[in-house]
Amino acid sequence: MSLQMMSEERHPLESPPSHEVTKVEATVVGVLYSNEDSGWSAVRCRSRSGDRFTAVGPLLGVIEGDELRLTARWQRHPKYGEQLEVTSYVHVQPSTLEGIKRFLGSGRIRGIGPKMAGRIVRAFGLDTLEVIEHEPERLREVRGVGS
Repeated sequence: MSLQMMSEERHPLESPPSHEVTKVEATVVGVLYSNEDSGWSAVRCRSRSGDRFTAVGPLLGVIEGDELRLTARWQRHPKYGEQLEVTSYVHVQPSTLEGIKRFLGSGRIRGIGPKMAGRIVRAFGLDTLEVIEHEPERLREVRGVGS
């Protein structure tokens, strides 16, 4: 597994030492566990190069489809194997059509579900988020979007 790391590239089996902090951009493909009391979560991720891995830490509220920049350290859990132990993260604006569609259809924006998200992305392509941010009135060009 060769994760795209912002700090440097490594061979897939050469994880950095546990004290070395790395940054990884990835998409959440599933939430494995989430504890609302502690804020601790385990999520399955896919790096930009397509590799899959598990990230653990303070990820409460992260949902499937979120694109994140994780600051973390690799660790080897005795039961679950190699994981990315997250110390912090930021959301990254989706940069692919599928990512934008997933983001819009995630339920975070009232009134936009997966089908409507697909229509909006088909209408505006990679400019979708720019249209929403700077020309929201253009959304009325999409069938099913009201005032």
